[in-house]
Amino acid sequence: MYKDVKSLVTQYLVICNTVFRNQLKTPNMRKSLTLAKTIHKYHNIVLTVYCGDPDTQVTHFLIRFRDNQFEFISERKDDSSMQWELKFEDIENVVKKSEEYINNPNKLGWDCLFSRIGIKFDVIEK
Repeated sequence: MYKDVKSLVTQYLVICNTVFRNQLKTPNMRKSLTLAKTIHKYHNIVLTVYCGDPDTQVTHFLIRFRDNQFEFISERKDDSSMQWELKFEDIENVVKKSEEYINNPNKLGWDCLFSRIGIKFDVIEK
């Protein structure tokens, strides 16, 4: 088990960033990430972690998407930022099976978040 939710989320973001680095080699993703970076440069995202039911929130993290990667800002909520909710168990599963998700990025289920930051989700290539 993980020492705390913050360390789990940090590991999750490292996996996400690995996927982005790998996907930058594909022309479709490079084009989409460039567009997203231009439109939403330094746009903050509130990542809400919940257990089981979305109403059972564990904590909130303020992150941003900058230079084609997610970066941690703080452990707090900012109501003016874009919202992204993830189930604790899903984050834990990604971290436990990181290679599987790195090799199959479509399994990460980012379509909702990507549509909010201007990335067409079907550009993720295997």
